[in-house]
Amino acid sequence: MRNNQSKKTMSKSILTTIIIITILALSGVTVYAKVIQPKKFEEYMQQGYGYLEENKYEEAVLSFEKAVKIDKKNIKAKVMAAESCIKINQIQKAGTYLLEAQDLDLKNEDLTLYLINMVKIKDKNIANQILKKYLDAVGVDNVSDKFRTEILKSTDNDELSENITKALSLYHAAVEGSEEGNYKEGSKEELFKVIEMANGVNDSYFYTQKEIDEMAAQLSVAIKGFESKKISLMPSNLADSYRNRLISIENRCEYRLNQETMYQALMYEIFEEAHQSYEGVLYEICADLNKYLDNSKKQEINAHKADYERQKKKLEDDRIAYIEEQIEEFGFAGSGSHIDLADNLGQLAKNKAYELINKYM
Repeated sequence: MRNNQSKKTMSKSILTTIIIITILALSGVTVYAKVIQPKKFEEYMQQGYGYLEENKYEEAVLSFEKAVKIDKKNIKAKVMAAESCIKINQIQKAGTYLLEAQDLDLKNEDLTLYLINMVKIKDKNIANQILKKYLDAVGVDNVSDKFRTEILKSTDNDELSENITKALSLYHAAVEGSEEGNYKEGSKEELFKVIEMANGVNDSYFYTQKEIDEMAAQLSVAIKGFESKKISLMPSNLADSYRNRLISIENRCEYRLNQETMYQALMYEIFEEAHQSYEGVLYEICADLNKYLDNSKKQEINAHKADYERQKKKLEDDRIAYIEEQIEEFGFAGSGSHIDLADNLGQLAKNKAYELINKYM
């Protein structure tokens, strides 16, 4: 009987001890959670602020991260950790903290604006993620006028959007190949790269008006460059067509010289008209060759045109010098000098036109 009583007493004693230990343990946890942790959290936050003031950004990151570990639901700790990361250009890490902070109060518009403004200059993609999460949570129609003005309607993208539409239409309709109306190989890929860049700018709310306008201009240039790569095959009768025009000019000039009463003013008019006609044909030939030939040949065509213009200027300068010599020596210069110049210029333009026809057509 005594043994049973002793065992019962011992069991009660053990149970009491366990209860006391449990109470003490729970009390310790409660003290740690309610007293020690908040104190350590505040210490780490204050350390972080101090390091920021001293421009010790790496140390600030470590302090705020310690605070975050203590209180994972504290928005301020995550925001300050992100701000410190931005200071040392750890943008992706900062973005993680910002998105986590946003999740803690997803429909808070002021918080969203603050987070966007923190990161939009450094990384537009992260800013767009923050914006998208907010709009998904509240709906586009439920944002404030301030938010709509500062973020959603802060720039004019109309020109850029129009250029994107035009570029996409060209891109989808175009066929690469070597036939008439095709586009040169690789030209679609070049255009698409610029379209992708333009879409990135157009889909973001965080580009400046200047950046948007520059992108619109860049896409416009890309569209023109793409259109210039459309293949136009040179007509087989193009050379004969130009030769016939040159012959027609020559025949007309000779006919007038043979039929009209020849006095110097009229002769000058005939030769000058022929020169202007020959030169017009020459420039048309250059334009057509630039249209039909590859880029490597275009440089040659432009060089031929420049050579003609240099020779033309030399003839004009030489004739002016000759006239000045005549005036200085005899007191006057005959009108025949002007007739000769017009004739020589016409022959120069005609010869250069035939040279290009024979070489490239």
